[in-house]
Amino acid sequence: MTCESGPEVAADAALAQEAGAEFPGGPPVNRIRVVFAQDESQLFTNHIIWIADWLKEIPSAVVYDEVGKCLW
Repeated sequence: MTCESGPEVAADAALAQEAGAEFPGGPPVNRIRVVFAQDESQLFTNHIIWIADWLKEIPSAVVYDEVGKCLW
């Protein structure tokens, strides 16, 4: 997990908007990025789902799948 700001945040916000994300106060200038490693053995699949579900519960959070180019 990292805290980020800068042009990458703006570019990714634009991709999220294309997928349907809405930013009522305007696109974000900061973000917390959570990246999961490949889980081919599926040892941590439930943990990934639990964290994603927890993030979705945050009212102002946008959970965007960069690989799948979709919102969760």
